[in-house]
Amino acid sequence: MRLIGIIAEYNPFHNGHAYQIRQLREACPDAGIIVVMSGAITQRGTIAIMDQWQRARLAVTPPAGCDLVFELPLLFACRSAQYFADGGVALLTRLGCTDIAFGAECGDLEQLQRAATTADTAAVQTILHDYLQAGASYASALTAATARQAGLPSELLQEPNNILAIEYLRAIRRQGSSLKPHLIQRQGRAYHDLELTPLASAAAIRSELMTGTSDWNQLASAVPPHVLNALQQAQASLPDMTQLLPAIKLLLARTDSAALQAIYGLHTREGLENRLRTAARTAATFEGLVHAACSPRHTASHIRRLLIYLLLDLTAETVAELTAHGPQYARLLAASSHGKQLLHELKRVSSIPLITKLTHYLQQPLFYAPAARRTPLQESLRYDVLAAELAALTSTTPPVSEFQRSPIFL
Repeated sequence: MRLIGIIAEYNPFHNGHAYQIRQLREACPDAGIIVVMSGAITQRGTIAIMDQWQRARLAVTPPAGCDLVFELPLLFACRSAQYFADGGVALLTRLGCTDIAFGAECGDLEQLQRAATTADTAAVQTILHDYLQAGASYASALTAATARQAGLPSELLQEPNNILAIEYLRAIRRQGSSLKPHLIQRQGRAYHDLELTPLASAAAIRSELMTGTSDWNQLASAVPPHVLNALQQAQASLPDMTQLLPAIKLLLARTDSAALQAIYGLHTREGLENRLRTAARTAATFEGLVHAACSPRHTASHIRRLLIYLLLDLTAETVAELTAHGPQYARLLAASSHGKQLLHELKRVSSIPLITKLTHYLQQPLFYAPAARRTPLQESLRYDVLAAELAALTSTTPPVSEFQRSPIFL
């Protein structure tokens, strides 16, 4: 059976996402559409505006919904684009998907394939090293080096969805995955454009929601009706990451440098922990701390992720071990009526377990036991739970234990 995979965040699900799914339905009417989606914390180190369960439910709701939504483990969901793509591609492959669909600003798959192939050549790696030595961030250095070597316009490789598309294609090559890529050119506003239109970006929708005085008429034009209703209910309890600031300041103040340097992202020993300490002393908001710690080499997204790793006590050693194993499970979040039928097929073709209940894999006593007593699967799953608990601290909505959560079936 043909199973088309999508890697997404749906933060929130909007008309552009619905358009992508409609395009796939028209082109492949008999295929199942399976999404792997970030959980409580996004790729850029922010708390999603709604939890993964709500976002998954909205994504499977007809008429333009997908069939199944699984959670992309935190170990890949809250990482740089390369690891985000690696985790997503590996999870779709292990689930038994035959195809992968993604959107990009560029409508030419051949150009994106050329960039993906070029990025992993020795010539690019040499140029990349030179840019890094000059103080560029890894993302900007890779973009510049690849564009230069492939003879492509640098603007092409600077668009957010093009960057992810190239990383998906690189991941397919690295892993030897049999996933067949399908490119759907992005429609409407640019990723960072904050103007609300019928095909507005998720960033524009989030920006409007965060004002606290949302223009619901404009938002109604940008999202499906069922999403609009959910956003209206969610606005009173949107995440406020500044709620995490006291804990961050305390951790930076009480933790010695050696322990901080064990945290993933701080393990490079560039003295970034001192930069964070300095910024934290006067920061009044989470974003204030982020921007005070930024530099040409360390972007805002990179700093946000570092702070998440610090709060979760996620060490470089743990990340290296769990990354080497890749996704060990697929935790089901939501299924449409057709998706429920597809689950039988997935159980047959998937090479990893499909998780619907945590207790079988992660008993609560084990959750608090020393890490040595947990398998890589259990350890990765534990960080998914911790991420959800961390996200709950930023909202006024009473949290529901992840151990009590069950998949949503429509």
